[in-house]
Amino acid sequence: MTYRLISATPSPYARKVRIALLEKAIPFELITEVPWDSTTQTPRHNPLEKLPVLLAARPDAAAADEAIFESHHILAYLDLKHPSSPQLLPPDADARLLAQRIEVVADGVCDACVLLFLERRRPEPSEPWVARQTRKVEGGVAWLARLVEERVRLAGDARPRDWFLRIGEPVA
Repeated sequence: MTYRLISATPSPYARKVRIALLEKAIPFELITEVPWDSTTQTPRHNPLEKLPVLLAARPDAAAADEAIFESHHILAYLDLKHPSSPQLLPPDADARLLAQRIEVVADGVCDACVLLFLERRRPEPSEPWVARQTRKVEGGVAWLARLVEERVRLAGDARPRDWFLRIGEPVA
């Protein structure tokens, strides 16, 4: 199957999908767009007008590409459509639920960062809004840090920084 990924370069959600495609060794073409530009193709593929969008070529070349959108849905799609490549989520129910909870918190932190970025571009940003989004970022990052510290401690490794640096290395 041929894939094209429509992405906004700085998007953490698109980055998550690009990493998944690379981890699963699925070839794809990257198309960079700015979703709020007047020339964007995004609304043609996603009624919510958000990126990323993964376009999957249909077997019938005359048919329009299938559009898969929202990063968490794209990852689920890739796992279901490509079960022979490494799975993105563990098969054990508890481990899978934990991984999904981590994704929810990480996405929430990203959401708050995007909202902060956009709010700060306004001529007069709302300070209560900025403070609320900042609390979300700080709370989410603190929660993730506690989880990592606990996991690293349970694994007997006292150096979380080294653990993070090893992420992405091939597993023996």
